[in-house]
Amino acid sequence: MQFKLAPILLGTIGAVSLAVPARAAGFNLMQGVNLTPQQKAEIARINQQSEAELESILTPQQQSLYKAYKEHPTNRSDRQAFWASFTPQQKAELRADYQAIKLKINPLYTPEQQKQMNHNLQVLVSELKAENKLPKTFHLGFWQPVTRINPQKPSQLEVINQTNVPLQYGLTTDSPKTLLPGYVTEMKYISLPSNVLIYPSHQEASLKYNVSKIGNTTIVKVRQIASDTPGDGSLAINRTGAVYVY
Repeated sequence: MQFKLAPILLGTIGAVSLAVPARAAGFNLMQGVNLTPQQKAEIARINQQSEAELESILTPQQQSLYKAYKEHPTNRSDRQAFWASFTPQQKAELRADYQAIKLKINPLYTPEQQKQMNHNLQVLVSELKAENKLPKTFHLGFWQPVTRINPQKPSQLEVINQTNVPLQYGLTTDSPKTLLPGYVTEMKYISLPSNVLIYPSHQEASLKYNVSKIGNTTIVKVRQIASDTPGDGSLAINRTGAVYVY
């Protein structure tokens, strides 16, 4: 089975999530982008390598769900069933793989090619907005920073559990801790870059992060959204202080 996420693997400047509407999934983000034979060959190599890595995280049941989704890509229930089958850890791993793929492929494009892809994405978003077909599950490139902190100063992260379920949280390099509903925790003196996982402890639930900052403290208010909606699973702060939600 080939785990082909073409919008992610090829259109990384204007990538969309697994739950994009059918029209967005079929939109040619590479229109007018003239790739050289060398670019095509290198992208194909990264594509093939990434497909194997992405496929390795799927269980046999998820492979069956993906097969159904692939056979009926416009079926909303198949898309939702496939995405809902992912554990918070798998979602975080998939998004981390996505980020790694982007970092490999984006440098291959020239500034002119990147400009054309951004233009194509803006055209798509404008059309979807005009037709009122831009759902919550559409992500306009989820690598865009939600806020920024000063990387030259000590940084903290405050997590507020506004859900009704216990959450697991922590740096990807540490063992996770539990944050009960209604409670607040603070992670002090975070070194950059850092990756933080925040996900439900005992049940499948979709989360939404509301991220802000006070001083050099990043504040993450976590709330629960509809379970059939792909939610947030991790937060990353890079060396420049840009804060990203995945």
